[in-house]
Amino acid sequence: MGLVVAAGGALLLSGLERNGNAWAQVLPGFLLLAFGLGVAFVCAITSAMHGGEHSDAGLASGLVNTGHELRASLGIAVVAAVAGASLEGGAGSGAVPSVDGFGTAFVTCAVISLLAAVASLTLLPKERPDPSAGPVFAH
Repeated sequence: MGLVVAAGGALLLSGLERNGNAWAQVLPGFLLLAFGLGVAFVCAITSAMHGGEHSDAGLASGLVNTGHELRASLGIAVVAAVAGASLEGGAGSGAVPSVDGFGTAFVTCAVISLLAAVASLTLLPKERPDPSAGPVFAH
C-alpha cells in the first residue's frame, strides 16, 4: 500500500508548472511520497527480518540497509538521466533546466513504485507464522 501512495505522490509532482504556486504543487506530492515511502520502508525491513535467526539479526539488518542505499543511488542516477534526456534537445544540448524534464522523471518514479508494489504482492510469502509454535523474532 505504501508504494502505491508513493506512486500517487510522484504522479502529483509530475504535473508541475513553470509559473505555478510551489507550495500548492510541491507540498501535497512530497507529503504523499514521504508517507508512502515511510510505510514501505518499515514493511520492507520487517519482512526482511522476519523468519531469521536472532543471531543473524545484525547481518539481515545490515544487508537491508545496504540495499536501501544502493537502490537510492541507482534510482537517483536513473531518474536524473531521464530528467536530463527529457529536456528539449537532450541533456548535452545546453538546454536550460526547468520543470519540463522533471515531469517525465516523476512519472518514471511512479512506474517504478507501482512495479515494486506488484513485485511485493507476488514475491512475499502469503502465510503468517503460527503463534502457537512459540515466539517469533520480528525485529
